[in-house]
Amino acid sequence: MGNAVSWRMPGEFEPQRRVWVSRPDNPDTWPGPAALERAQAQHAAWVDAMREVVEVAVVQDLVAEARPEDAWIRDWGPVFVVDDRGGLGAHDFRFNSWGGKYPPWARMDAGAARVLDFVEKQHPGLRRWRHGLFLEGGAFSVNGRGSVLTTAACLLDAERNPGETRASVERLFAECFGAPGVVWLGEGIRGDDTDGHVDDCAQFVSEDAVLALEAPAGHRDHDALSENLETLRAHGGFDVHTLPSVDPGFFYDAATGRLGQDPAAGELVPASHANFLISNGSLFLPVFGCASDDAALAAADRAAPELRIVPVRAEWLVVGLGALHCLSQQEPAAGG
Repeated sequence: MGNAVSWRMPGEFEPQRRVWVSRPDNPDTWPGPAALERAQAQHAAWVDAMREVVEVAVVQDLVAEARPEDAWIRDWGPVFVVDDRGGLGAHDFRFNSWGGKYPPWARMDAGAARVLDFVEKQHPGLRRWRHGLFLEGGAFSVNGRGSVLTTAACLLDAERNPGETRASVERLFAECFGAPGVVWLGEGIRGDDTDGHVDDCAQFVSEDAVLALEAPAGHRDHDALSENLETLRAHGGFDVHTLPSVDPGFFYDAATGRLGQDPAAGELVPASHANFLISNGSLFLPVFGCASDDAALAAADRAAPELRIVPVRAEWLVVGLGALHCLSQQEPAAGG
């Protein structure tokens, strides 16, 4: 990448020019009576809320040729970086639908390039890198000052990049994102079909603070999340704040369209308050109309008192097995 210019990926809490989203439109992802329509309504309400603080770019409205098969732009979209001279750059990684789980994915794999073609028209000096490596944006969280959180369960998955090691992944983060300090967490939460994306369990809210999910004894995620918290606290470099898990969880039956907290309702979906997005002074926190919502809002406010905490209803979005962070990708203000 050259020695003359230093590149880094800013933390989400740094200034942003816009947030990219892809409108939910795949009925296979949101199956069952009215699920897609309800998810689209929640997505539209969230976009309206974000537009109070940032420009929101909808792929289908601006980049018609992209036509992505699915809405999870965090994972198939570009990853933006800035340099120490005020320039904007972007990495375009390969995407194979979380290890080949949901074909087809050719348009998503090409989607980052289509988005960057649009961005380049506004930034003629945009620096672009295309990689042969498979990497999803939900698999890591950076603080913009050299540290990154990720999970071994996802980054070392053989269905993405056979032969990759912790050392090779650490070199990637250092070279591409200016983040040589990798904190390796273990597993993600149950119901998450990404093999453990970190944005469902822990994210940075400032340079030195992390907001991480915890679960009570007896909860299906207690052991994994307790281990993650132990790792974060042992690191010693961050203030670690906790978010409550959704207990007992949300369950969905595609045949009937029934969504609820009774495990008999259907299959577990990954409802997590940790799947938040930060943009221009606001933290958009997924809430689900359940008992843990108020505690999650209070926890986010304690962890990030400088941010405005905005609750966003997301129980129908998460039927598609993701939430706000999965459905967005920030473009930083150049030179941020």
